[in-house]
Amino acid sequence: MESGVQVTIVSSDKDMMQLVRPGVDMLDPIKYKPIGDAEVKERFGVGPDRVVDVQALIGDSVDNVPGVPGIGPTAASAVINKFGNLAGVLKAVKDAEKFAAAFKSDADEAEKQITKLLGRPCKFGPTSKDLGTILFDELKIPGAQRDKKGNWDVGNDALQALSKRTRSSRSSWNAARSRAPRVPPLAGGKDRQEPGAAEMSLRLVQLKDDCELPLKVEAFRIKKPIPRSCCRS
Repeated sequence: MESGVQVTIVSSDKDMMQLVRPGVDMLDPIKYKPIGDAEVKERFGVGPDRVVDVQALIGDSVDNVPGVPGIGPTAASAVINKFGNLAGVLKAVKDAEKFAAAFKSDADEAEKQITKLLGRPCKFGPTSKDLGTILFDELKIPGAQRDKKGNWDVGNDALQALSKRTRSSRSSWNAARSRAPRVPPLAGGKDRQEPGAAEMSLRLVQLKDDCELPLKVEAFRIKKPIPRSCCRS
C-alpha cells in the first residue's frame, strides 16, 4: 500500500476480510462479488479492523479456533461495538453489573421504538427469537430467516431494514437482539495462569500483514493476456 498500488484479494475466505482497508479490497470468485468495508460490516457487524476480535469470541471449528462457548455472532459484534475491542470487553466483563448496564439503555430505547410501531407496550425476552417474533410475525419486517431449529433469527438484513424504518442505530437493535450478552467465560478461571480462551483465539485468527514480497510489486500487476494469434505455430 505504501507504493500506492490497489490490491484485490481474490478469495471467498472470510478470514481474509480482516485485511480489507483503504487500498485493499476483495473479490469473491464464487459469487463474483466485490467485498469492501460495507460487506465486511454486513458479514460480521463490525469493521475490518475488528473482525479478529469478533472471530476470537465466536471461534471457528474449521480452523480449530475454540472461541468462547455460548458466544455467537450477535453477542460478539454487540460487545465489540460497545467496548471497542477484545481487550475492552475483557476489562469490562470483570464487573458483571456494569457490563449488563452498558447494554440496558440501548435495549430500552429499542423497546420504545418497537412500542411505537406496534401501538402497544412490549418487552423483549433474553433471546433474539423473542424480538424475531415481533418483527417478522407482527411487523412484517423484511429479512426474515429461521435458524436450524426453526426459530426466527434476526439477521443483519432485518436490522438494516429496521434501522431505516425507525431511524435508530443498528447498535441499539443489536443490544435489543442479544440484551446483555452472556460472557462470564471470557475472563477465564481465577486460578488459571494461561490466557483465557478468547485471548488465545485472538492470536490464532490474526493474519500477518507485514510479510516481505518475494518479488517486486510490479511483478504482481495485472497484465493483458497475449492474443491467441501470437501463439499459433
